[in-house]
Amino acid sequence: HAVTEALACNKMVVAYHLPIYDEVFADYLETGQMVLFPLGDFQAIADFILKTNFSKLHFNNQLEDYSWEKLAENELRIMKL
Repeated sequence: HAVTEALACNKMVVAYHLPIYDEVFADYLETGQMVLFPLGDFQAIADFILKTNFSKLHFNNQLEDYSWEKLAENELRIMKL
């Protein structure tokens, strides 16, 4: 489910190649929103992320929204309602 959720949120997906992905996510593979690597080739994924500066482009701004402190604050706010 994580792959479909990420794609639905217009986020780039980097994943291991599973044959079903070719059929189900063909459109995303063609546009480059989803990039696949050979199963178990973590070095290729790491190289891709470092080469494209993927971490800075897609995560830095979002990571601030998902700190443990903000998560706790949101949970407390919800409990008070």
